[in-house]
Amino acid sequence: MSNTILIVTTDAAKWQPRLPAFRECGADVSFADTLDACKEALRDNPPRLYVLDLGLEGKELRAALMQLLMINAATHSAVTTGMEAEAFHDAMEGLGILTGLPLTPGDNDVRHMLDLLATL
Repeated sequence: MSNTILIVTTDAAKWQPRLPAFRECGADVSFADTLDACKEALRDNPPRLYVLDLGLEGKELRAALMQLLMINAATHSAVTTGMEAEAFHDAMEGLGILTGLPLTPGDNDVRHMLDLLATL
């Protein structure tokens, strides 16, 4: 199984300081800048996990995740969100999201996400 994490973002620079935390956990990171690029990756060379960081919330986020699930439901997902944990859980229930990350994740957020992934 691939140990690649695909970060789907229009702001890859935001993630650059987090790359050492990914590496220390043995993850290789690649980037996509659009939902369509993520869809292509899910079809052609699926990562172990994708992180959706496109500024989507609520219904838009749910719709995007459902589109991605239709392409490849076996790939794990995480998202960045400004929603409170309980509201996020209620809004995204049933989509199998590994975790919600803060809008600007820190190293501990990355480690926590990868620890959760390692338990699967």
